[in-house]
Amino acid sequence: MKRNDATPIFLGVTAAVIAFTINVAIVAVPVLVAHGFNTLTQASTLDAVIVALCLVVLGHGGAMSFTGVGIDGTAVLPPLGLTLVFALVCGTTMLRTGRSMTLTEPSGALKRGALTALGLILAGFGISYALMATVSSLLARTPGVQPVTVSAGVSALALAVIAGAAGLMASLVRRSSDSAPRVGLLALVSEQYAAALRSIGVLVLGLFGGTAVALTVWMVIRRDAMLSVHRGLEPDLFGTVALVLAALAFFPTMLVWAVAFVCAGTVTVGSNTHVSFEGSLTGVLPAFPILGALPEPGRFSPWVWAFIAIPALASIAASVFLAMRTRHFDVRARVVAWLTYAVGSLLALTVIFTLGSGSIGTAQLSHVGPQFTSLMLPVALLVLVPAALIAGWSQTGLDSWVLGKARAGRTYVSERTASLRARVEEAENKAAETERGDDDSRASERVLEQAEAEHSDAVAAEEAEPDEPADATALEGGSEAPLSDDHEQENAPALTRDSD
Repeated sequence: MKRNDATPIFLGVTAAVIAFTINVAIVAVPVLVAHGFNTLTQASTLDAVIVALCLVVLGHGGAMSFTGVGIDGTAVLPPLGLTLVFALVCGTTMLRTGRSMTLTEPSGALKRGALTALGLILAGFGISYALMATVSSLLARTPGVQPVTVSAGVSALALAVIAGAAGLMASLVRRSSDSAPRVGLLALVSEQYAAALRSIGVLVLGLFGGTAVALTVWMVIRRDAMLSVHRGLEPDLFGTVALVLAALAFFPTMLVWAVAFVCAGTVTVGSNTHVSFEGSLTGVLPAFPILGALPEPGRFSPWVWAFIAIPALASIAASVFLAMRTRHFDVRARVVAWLTYAVGSLLALTVIFTLGSGSIGTAQLSHVGPQFTSLMLPVALLVLVPAALIAGWSQTGLDSWVLGKARAGRTYVSERTASLRARVEEAENKAAETERGDDDSRASERVLEQAEAEHSDAVAAEEAEPDEPADATALEGGSEAPLSDDHEQENAPALTRDSD
């Protein structure tokens, strides 16, 4: 790995410029292409650039202020798909920056001053990125649309710091070799906190993975409603592409709504509306095709409560994972790990639900997303109850007893399987030998039968051969017996002399 001799702050600033430029290009290029091919629009290229910068502000979680454009008030509802793309770009950029420096010894340990260098890189990256986002929000101002500058800067700073820290930690990962051990992603974190963070990851991945599958199936079922809204807009080719990209950017936001729904919470899509296990009550919604996936108004079947199995199973899996990770810890480390898991899980889910909620103006869509008043209690129960039960179960020592029984049972099953396999192989070998002996005996019998058949054919041929016919003179009644061939040959010279 090449060594980078630049100062850490300069590396952070350079990484921020690269990441922010890429993020702006990700939004600006499709907007400018759509504007160039749209022959019906009266907007200028500058207007398209302003729209792109406004989308950048929204993608970072910033707020927009609208006046006299059909929406009055502040809009804060980030398209989380775009937010995830921005975070991925920031994390990847910091990953490459961290790998460009020699921060670890050959043994895998951090060099002296490595943590200070990492902190300076992250500080330079976050501050520079937030300043560029703030400048962009100042440039993207029109009489009717004005980004909230403070919100744009703070949200960009938070995204840059979180994604950049993850990228820097990932840059320290090293594979194991003959001379150095493996260095994991959480190498800078103590064992109890690392176990808690991994368990939180299991919870979030299980919860969102299971909900994503359920949401995808539901959207396939509701495809006719979404296509109906799409056809009503009558978009051209580039309009269709823009709507598809917008739907992809908004899908993670709807996934957050679905997670709140399966956790027995309530999701609102405007004033006097709700979607929960009790039923659906929706009003007039924006003409956005993906919103056609929302259920029709009415009461749901009681079977809808089966969806609560998704968060319950995810919570149980995360708690079991943490119990397995901490079974060799002392009591204090276990308590710290379990408390970190409980608080961290609730905090992580709260942040995610906050990102998936917001408002669009002050009228009908004044609140969109999960309702925290109806959501936090079921979420707390789904996280804390399995954690408390499994933590208590692990403290009693029953986990070691169960694991021992499980290992013994697995060993017994393996031994019985091996014994059964050996008996089966032995029986197969005996059957093969018996079949081979039967084949040899049948071959011998066939040879004997063939020899006997040939002998019988020879005897029958000899018996069936006719006698040689008698001499003609003997048949006429002569008294002399017919001469043999030898006698005829002996008399042949005498007959010749007599004739002479």
